[in-house]
Amino acid sequence: MNWIDIIILIIVGLSVIKGLREGLIKQLFFFVGIYIAIFASGHLTPFLENKLIHLLDVSPKMAHTIGMALSFIVILVLVSWLGRLISKSVSHTPLAIFNRLGGAFLGFIIPITILSYIFLFIDSIVFPSFTPFQKGKTEKEQIDIRQESRFYYPIKKVVPTFIAPYLLEKERELIEKNTDNAINGNKQYTSLTNRTR
Repeated sequence: MNWIDIIILIIVGLSVIKGLREGLIKQLFFFVGIYIAIFASGHLTPFLENKLIHLLDVSPKMAHTIGMALSFIVILVLVSWLGRLISKSVSHTPLAIFNRLGGAFLGFIIPITILSYIFLFIDSIVFPSFTPFQKGKTEKEQIDIRQESRFYYPIKKVVPTFIAPYLLEKERELIEKNTDNAINGNKQYTSLTNRTR
């Protein structure tokens, strides 16, 4: 276990505790509220835009930005408030334990999914697999901290396995492309070095 695993455990642990405290209903309403707010703000913004132009005497662009932000925040607050009311009413019933356990489960799933997307991005775009440039290093130097992690690669496989399998194939294509670029770059570097000698 290395520092990557410790960070993963802290993030997931805090999210599970938060989910256990808030419950499933409250969290679901918050996340559903985000989607509702995004959808509804797109329809409300044109109406608010005209009102804000005359009320605040601002440019159409500024009015559009303010209208979109205002409608999004108001709708999200209202939906979240409704979730709080329902969650509070459920807390006094036998369903309270299921609400809390469901919240803990959701608190576990959400950070795992987000981290899986992040790890996919890191491996396929930012830090792809080992390239020929690393052949000159010793075996100890080539040990990647991600390979020493217990949770990095299992979490990385969550999204491609359960949510979007096509992402795994896309990652392979990107890694192959990056590797080909590295090989070509290595050949050019070797050729240039030989010429200068």
